[in-house]
Amino acid sequence: LPETIALIVAAGQGTRARANALSVPKQYLRVSGKPVLRWAAEAFLRHPRIDGVQIVFNPADADIYWKTVHSSDLRAPVAGGATRQESVRCGLRAIQSASGTSNTRQVLIHDGARPFLSAALIDRVVEALADSDAVLPALPIADTLREKRDDGQAIVPRENLLRAQTPQGFRFDAICGAHERFADENVTDDIALAERAGLRVAQVVGDEANFKLTTREDFLL
Repeated sequence: LPETIALIVAAGQGTRARANALSVPKQYLRVSGKPVLRWAAEAFLRHPRIDGVQIVFNPADADIYWKTVHSSDLRAPVAGGATRQESVRCGLRAIQSASGTSNTRQVLIHDGARPFLSAALIDRVVEALADSDAVLPALPIADTLREKRDDGQAIVPRENLLRAQTPQGFRFDAICGAHERFADENVTDDIALAERAGLRVAQVVGDEANFKLTTREDFLL
């Protein structure tokens, strides 16, 4: 049967967080007694529309990953690359290899440092994929934005600005093709890559609780 797979990207070293004296990559720090990455994985594992969870990790973190995150209901992790884009491509290839030529229909690509995604957000992304090649969860900006200029500062209109989140959803074959086609280019995220490939992108409402843990202050929050 066609599958919907969650691909969690967790191969980074969290340098901004570790600069604030955090001892390990942020995805392995504990929140309420559980590693951040495990919270993200479990959100997908318990969702009825997700058929499997593939994690991309840094082999340098293999010891802590196997001890604190992995379980039998997760697919075997795959090593990431030098960039996030390369890590996603490694994950997509692993899914393709494990699932056969056409078994996987959809993939949700998620940041391992976003542990608080909800079932409702996953639902919105999956449902929007029925009519689109790609789906972006996003939120409006509430704060006033100011831009530094040579003569001082100016307010930046925020009406057309959005905060992009993950999981970003994709038709599997479409995003695999985009990653292979633009493998040599540094694209900011998977939605930007999908747009570059001419895929149809839909937008759904994100979730304020689904923020990305980046600094030590985020963990305190």
